[in-house]
Amino acid sequence: IDENQEKHRSKTSSLMMSKMSGLLSLANKSSSQVSQIDDKWEVCMKAIETKIWELPRPDLSERKCLEETDYLKLNPHFESFDELSSNLTYKSPDPLVIEKYKLIYIPMPKVGSTVHMKMLYRMLGHEDYHTGNIHDLQHRNKMKTLRDYSLEDATKMMHDPCWLKVVFLRDPMERMLSAYRDKGLSDWKIFYHSCGRKPTSFIDFLEVIDSSPQRERCNGNRHFVNQYHIFGEKWWPLINFIGDFKRREEDTRVLLEYLGVWDSIGNSGWGKDRTEHILNSTSACPGHCKRAGEYLREYYDWKTERKVRIMHKKDYEMFFSKKYKLLAKSCGP
Repeated sequence: IDENQEKHRSKTSSLMMSKMSGLLSLANKSSSQVSQIDDKWEVCMKAIETKIWELPRPDLSERKCLEETDYLKLNPHFESFDELSSNLTYKSPDPLVIEKYKLIYIPMPKVGSTVHMKMLYRMLGHEDYHTGNIHDLQHRNKMKTLRDYSLEDATKMMHDPCWLKVVFLRDPMERMLSAYRDKGLSDWKIFYHSCGRKPTSFIDFLEVIDSSPQRERCNGNRHFVNQYHIFGEKWWPLINFIGDFKRREEDTRVLLEYLGVWDSIGNSGWGKDRTEHILNSTSACPGHCKRAGEYLREYYDWKTERKVRIMHKKDYEMFFSKKYKLLAKSCGP
């Protein structure tokens, strides 16, 4: 009996040692996988913080103006102004028009549009450009939009190369973090109104936007939807000035110098004493500029990065394709 018991103990001990060895091996493998994920994420973050995927610089070479053309031959053409943002329930501001400079500006939420709208307001000669909320009707009603023109004239303006169609775009990772810090934290009632509740964290913010049944409701809010969908999709090929938010100071100056108004509009007249240039002044967007790019490492890991990459796949494919390929290769498991 003692001999049998000893054999049983020996066999049990061997099995336990084998299981322990397997568990240790699994733990080491799991730890190695986690380490590899962390290493890949570190590579990803270093890449994110460089400018290797900047948008192409705007081309302001001489453009031949559109001659008098049969309206019906222009394609695409406006059938209704509602097509500009027909998929949004929380509408974006209509494209702003300044006839004097043959300029059409497409406001893009969470891409510095508040600053640029104040700039355009000043270009129209309004002295109260530095006071109040530029999004209020008392300011907005003093600026023309495409909707103030006939469908025929708006179509011609969009097709005419002499008209500068301007939009600024922002990397979705920065833009969504900016939306969270502004609409999910500071002014969370906007998120509550759109999505039904207050977010508890950044990942919760993303998951609520992307989850059913909130998806359709949240994605009707211009602050959370893909930038590509905010402006009428068929008009993107006609936009001839795409500024990069990462280069917003440089690209804004290029635009104003091309229009001949950098010294009078951009270089001074901002700040408390009206001596600063527009993009060096918090007065252009007091309490509004969140500078989300400074907080990427604080809020992002490979899970949140991948979530944004999937949610905003259209933006990455259309505008940031090089970065999209890089993220897919270097981030996460």
